[in-house]
Amino acid sequence: DGAGRWCRFRRITIPQIMPVIVSMALLSAIWTFNSFEIIWILTEGGPAEASHVVAWQVYVETFRKLNFGTGSALAYVMAIVTFLLAFSVIRTVGKKL
Repeated sequence: DGAGRWCRFRRITIPQIMPVIVSMALLSAIWTFNSFEIIWILTEGGPAEASHVVAWQVYVETFRKLNFGTGSALAYVMAIVTFLLAFSVIRTVGKKL
């Protein structure tokens, strides 16, 4: 064909591995959004709540403050946001694949 390395990589290799890249990026985003264990094990929220994420807030509201309704509502919102993130990424990138 006469295509150089960069052209082959950009036009052949990247489109072939795009489904793997998209699925791993989506899974990584979901795992990061729901990361609770590593924060609990290492810092338990960190000094002055420096490592405060949504999953940690769900735990604090539910089990430390004993606000079960607020904790379950936060978990529900977190699940909806995760679903919307996954749906939008699959919908957007799925058309190009």
